[in-house]
Amino acid sequence: MSIGERLARPDLVADGLTRIRQTAGRELESPDLFNGVAGRLRAHLWAWRVSGAAIDLDHAADDIRRLLSMRAVSADGTHIWRYPDDHAGLSGRHHLGYAHGAAGIADALLDAVAVFSAADSCPSLSSSARQVVEGVVRHLAATARSGPPDGGVHWTAHADDDLTSAYWCHGTTGVARFLVRCHRARIDAGADVIGLIRGGCRTIASQTHLGASQCHGLAGSVELLSDAHALLGDDTFAADARRLASLLMPFTGPAEEGVDDEWSPALMTGATGLARAMARADRPGVLPTLLSPFDDLLDGLR
Repeated sequence: MSIGERLARPDLVADGLTRIRQTAGRELESPDLFNGVAGRLRAHLWAWRVSGAAIDLDHAADDIRRLLSMRAVSADGTHIWRYPDDHAGLSGRHHLGYAHGAAGIADALLDAVAVFSAADSCPSLSSSARQVVEGVVRHLAATARSGPPDGGVHWTAHADDDLTSAYWCHGTTGVARFLVRCHRARIDAGADVIGLIRGGCRTIASQTHLGASQCHGLAGSVELLSDAHALLGDDTFAADARRLASLLMPFTGPAEEGVDDEWSPALMTGATGLARAMARADRPGVLPTLLSPFDDLLDGLR
């Protein structure tokens, strides 16, 4: 659908819309962005942005209601989402991160708040979604952990974990990128969101031992630092993004035979994502993230 827009191919746009709409109403066990309802919600919102059709907003509204109903009470009394059983190590936990946890689900709901506000539709449902987003911000503020390094802030994959996670999929990078978008939308929920963003960036900038990818590596770190620079105008973030991006070059092309048989051109786990992160670091404040097509709508929220 996105490619169809850029290439002026209405046949591809129509095919994309059809495929997204065919997912509506199907039972999904997980609430998460990667495998579940939140990911489908973002797809329906994107479909509305392309089509302007009421049916896409209706499908999105159904997924908002589904996400609100899927919440469970965590150990600290916060209503967030529990990952369903029978999913190996993900099962039964209240994940904090972006791919499978509260940050990613709430980010999809934040998109929904922005879209429904722009469409002047379902104000009550939008208000309920916003309250959930605010609750997640407060929960992430309460579960943030200090250092290292000095002044750093980090999150674990889930609240009862002791291992720091610096990834987009699980942990600090994804959580901080969600908080960047919340601050852009003026949703701070009484928390020191700017302080959390700065602390998360400080932690991420010190982590040079990661892999390379957007999902769980340095490219994801570069994207966070680029987002934070665009939001706050702190040149330190731009410099840290360039420094980490300089470490990505060896991973951008296929290695010699037998050295790296897992090279991929993919966005989240391969060379395309590395190239995008490097381009953003090279042109700070110019190129937007590819993962959130609704950032411009956040600016209109109050």
